[in-house]
Amino acid sequence: MKNKKSLYALLTGAPIGCLGGLIGLGGAEFRLPVLVGLFQYSARQAVSLNLAVSLITLLSSLIFRIPSAPFPKLAPLVPIIIAFIAGGMSGAYIGALCVKKISEHTLEKVILILLLFIGLLLIGESFFPFVTGGISAPFLILLLIALAFGIGIGMISSMLGVAGGELTRL
Repeated sequence: MKNKKSLYALLTGAPIGCLGGLIGLGGAEFRLPVLVGLFQYSARQAVSLNLAVSLITLLSSLIFRIPSAPFPKLAPLVPIIIAFIAGGMSGAYIGALCVKKISEHTLEKVILILLLFIGLLLIGESFFPFVTGGISAPFLILLLIALAFGIGIGMISSMLGVAGGELTRL
């Protein structure tokens, strides 16, 4: 049985990784339904496992992308990036607390709704690209916006066990 699960993991993981890579994501949003459906994990188990795989995916991506990062262009954005990270960490904590308090059945519904919402956003963005010149606001307002978006994305990410790239790219 263990060998069969390993084979299924390989046969589903490779295409999910390729699909995620093609659209610039880690694949967690595709992996979650497979963990619940094919591998029969509970929603809570699947979210935890998905989060662990997402962490490994993020670390790998970081290793490969750091050498090509345009640090001179990113340097002025460090305070915004830190606000985004602080918001994301706070949101992840809040999301994890929410997940602990809801039933398995409710969590399954939340996951379904969030995945449908993200899927519709990604489809909509492909037909109607969100083109923006950025937000023109005072620095303090930009920090607050980054913090707020970080909290929202962190909450959603912790409920799905995803890294949040599907939301940060929109």
